[in-house]
Amino acid sequence: MLDGLTLPQLGRSSSRQDHPLEAFQSQEALLAANTALRTRVSELEVINELFRGRVTELENQLNTRQASSASRDTPIHSSPMQDSTQREAELKRRLEELEQEVSELKEGGPRAKKMRVSDIVDESQPSTPHSTAAA
Repeated sequence: MLDGLTLPQLGRSSSRQDHPLEAFQSQEALLAANTALRTRVSELEVINELFRGRVTELENQLNTRQASSASRDTPIHSSPMQDSTQREAELKRRLEELEQEVSELKEGGPRAKKMRVSDIVDESQPSTPHSTAAA
């Protein structure tokens, strides 16, 4: 497979014509390049992790903002369950009032109306107290 690409052996002296790759790089240079490339890969992995962390942080901030804006749209003190419970209590109270009104109508005929302020005041009298004192 690697017919023309054989690497030089350690401890063996060879001429540059026997190994054409050795003309460009020695084994020590290849090891140094390999180490440099591994270091660079490690650096890029660290940078990649930093980016992932920042993306996660930004996603969390976005989710928090969306949740807080949704909570601002609905009152904090009120939940759908509380709203329905309050509505149910109001409807029950109204039903009891209507049932009481029906029972009163069945028992004694029409209910007595509430007295108005205009019914109490005699409209034939002058409306100001000064006019009665002068007479």
